[in-house]
Amino acid sequence: MIGATLLVVGILVIAVWVILEAKRFKHRVVGFLVIGGILFFYVTGYFVLKGVNLDYGSISGLVEATKLYFGWLFSVGENFMEITGNVINMDWKGNKN
Repeated sequence: MIGATLLVVGILVIAVWVILEAKRFKHRVVGFLVIGGILFFYVTGYFVLKGVNLDYGSISGLVEATKLYFGWLFSVGENFMEITGNVINMDWKGNKN
């Protein structure tokens, strides 16, 4: 299953790259962002849903997988906000004796 999925993602990445490569240089940035987004969602989706027993052939299984993935994604965002808040509140001036 992972091989077929990887093949489909690879074909999508190559297709996006070929389409956007035909455009001007300024569109390459968009191409990198789209390809990066596809790879990000594929890799993180693989690790988040690895070991979870879901039926991807049914609507309810896909809905449950989507809920799990976006729940994880929002928790990552909350963790980044918490870390950023902690960094902002730190004393960066150092100790002056």
